[in-house]
Amino acid sequence: MNHKDDEPLPLARFRLSLPGGHDGLREGLRQVLGWEPRDVASAPAGEPCVHRRAIRDAIFGYVQLVTDTDATFMVDRSSVVVLVPMSGIAAVSVDGEHMNITPGWAAVLSDAGQLTMRCRDGFRMLTLRADRGVLEGLTREMTGQPLGQPLRFERRMNIGSGHGQSWYLRWRMLVDEFAREGALMHEQWYAEQSERQVLTLFLQVHAHNYAQAIVRDGPAGVPVQRPRDPELAYPAYLRTALRLIREQPQDDHTTPLLARRVNIGERSLQMSFKEHLGVSPTTFVRNTRLDRVHETLLRSTKNETTVEKAFRRWGFRHQGHFTNHYTARFGEHPRITLARPPGENSDARVT
Repeated sequence: MNHKDDEPLPLARFRLSLPGGHDGLREGLRQVLGWEPRDVASAPAGEPCVHRRAIRDAIFGYVQLVTDTDATFMVDRSSVVVLVPMSGIAAVSVDGEHMNITPGWAAVLSDAGQLTMRCRDGFRMLTLRADRGVLEGLTREMTGQPLGQPLRFERRMNIGSGHGQSWYLRWRMLVDEFAREGALMHEQWYAEQSERQVLTLFLQVHAHNYAQAIVRDGPAGVPVQRPRDPELAYPAYLRTALRLIREQPQDDHTTPLLARRVNIGERSLQMSFKEHLGVSPTTFVRNTRLDRVHETLLRSTKNETTVEKAFRRWGFRHQGHFTNHYTARFGEHPRITLARPPGENSDARVT
């Protein structure tokens, strides 16, 4: 897992534009991990090296710390974060539990309040941040039962051997695909499909409080059940609402209008979105529109479109609100996405 000098850095084309010093490092860690840094201490080292690629329900990240760094975070319980060291060592303390993570071992963090990390020896890591609601929806599908308690994961994961290594190699292959021109990972539909496979396999091989309920076969306990599309288990009215939004995200999809279109009460629709998707109907509509704008900007040049044309095409009206939400979701200003040289975007172009 060690990096060679002549190898490209993971997710290099998705490097965040950050200020130098502690402020930039704090912002980079917040965007990749989703946690609010309370304190970050390190020697000044210029602009931090942080890469971030949001897909749909997960964010792939890479963080390179040039100097020894100590950080304290308030952990966001709405997501599950996997930290995969590539070099160096990090001492992690969470809820009185202390563990060292080094190459070959990952930390899986989701249900803590405050967390501290002490990173040494040129620490570099890959990160995976997944939406908890999506993971719990997949777990319901794989177990065929409701979840009486939130998902709780074993905090250490062996990725140097066994099933954990198989999962890591699968995920790492997808991360590395982003560096290859013309790769399918640059197509949003394939990236979302691959993301779902990575999240599903993670639930199948890593220890958590519902692992025994997943169908297994043989003494080695190899997971054999493969989930169907989890949306097939959603109520019919929710599937219809999702189809309406995805087919025409630019349309007026207020919660009252959606509820009338699918013949269900507003409160029931809101509760169904929260239960199955972890967000409100309004947030789902906004995220769908943001994803469409992002795809448009990735596939276009400045001669083909503008940021304003793109966000208005997909249903946004206020540029300031759009820009704030876009930056929060994708880690960069929309102008930066559009301004990338053609070779750094998908080969497919908007017509």
